[in-house]
Amino acid sequence: MDAFYASVEQRDNPSYRGKPLVVGGSPNQRGVVAAASYEARKFGIHSAMPSVTAIAKCPELIFVRPRFDIYREISTSIHAIFKRYSDLVEGVALDEAYLDVTENKQNIPYASTIARHIYVSLIAYLILQLLSIPEQWRHTLLYKFCYLQPCMCQKISYVHWFEEMMLC
Repeated sequence: MDAFYASVEQRDNPSYRGKPLVVGGSPNQRGVVAAASYEARKFGIHSAMPSVTAIAKCPELIFVRPRFDIYREISTSIHAIFKRYSDLVEGVALDEAYLDVTENKQNIPYASTIARHIYVSLIAYLILQLLSIPEQWRHTLLYKFCYLQPCMCQKISYVHWFEEMMLC
């Protein structure tokens, strides 16, 4: 998941959205960038860069201390989605995992189809769990996603998909 930590911070603090942001240590204390938002990447800022270099590239850069407990909670939920398809999930980091779907729980013959299922499940998770959307709008938003992204919802029953997402 690209820019995972930075995206979580922008999700939780709307004032950070659209601004260059990094999660990591302070430039005053020999810190390092753990994750950079897409806005920060436009300035050439990337993970593992010394914070002092990052602030030199973008003086208006926002630094946020990592909140690993929050990232771990979200990662656990995402891994639960992966485990619906395979027990062979190897977490490499909070924002990265490998799945062996050769013999998957859903008996889906193609890895590309499983990838579409997982993609749709993750989008639904974001809509249902992470965003502050009133209950009455969620169903409409899920329907519109399927309508606007038919290639991602191909071969996935809308009703089954919706019910499955309610189990997250």
